[in-house]
Amino acid sequence: MRSAPHFYDTAVENGADWDPADGFVENYTAAITAYPTAHRLPVLVGEWGPPNSRTPGNTELVRRQVAAMAGFASAWTAWYWCRGSGGYCVLGPDGQTAPGEEPAFGPYALALAGLPARESWAAGRYQVTFTPNGSWTELAAQPTAQVTTTVPVLVDRSHPGRLRVRLPQGAQATLTVTV
Repeated sequence: MRSAPHFYDTAVENGADWDPADGFVENYTAAITAYPTAHRLPVLVGEWGPPNSRTPGNTELVRRQVAAMAGFASAWTAWYWCRGSGGYCVLGPDGQTAPGEEPAFGPYALALAGLPARESWAAGRYQVTFTPNGSWTELAAQPTAQVTTTVPVLVDRSHPGRLRVRLPQGAQATLTVTV
């Protein structure tokens, strides 16, 4: 059993630019996490994302939603449609990530070899603090991404779209991936 809510702001869905002062992300997070937490259920956010991330408020909404989901969701799926009209296209005319959507397409851990303590995303930067178990951590990131850690690390850049890093087993470490 799992929970699979959607994460849409109705004002934004109706064409408004998101107002960070309206408390939507905080209220949603509080409302959606109580039941799964009490019943030890994973949360998969089934759909989320504004129809247009290119406005200042909606750019901030994407950033805050990605950060919020890092705290309560096991996974998420962004809804997008890039044909015809109606919005929800996360790609620009050049086929690259549209302005405002970058937090949803930044690097992230596909498989974390250790016990996580915290994660964060900021424009083009993913950071995770964890206690490594000595195995390989696999990240969704281009091989050209920069990797820094607070401990020695082995980096395997031989897989397109993936980075593999191996931190020694032991004390808590912080891994930062920047694109």
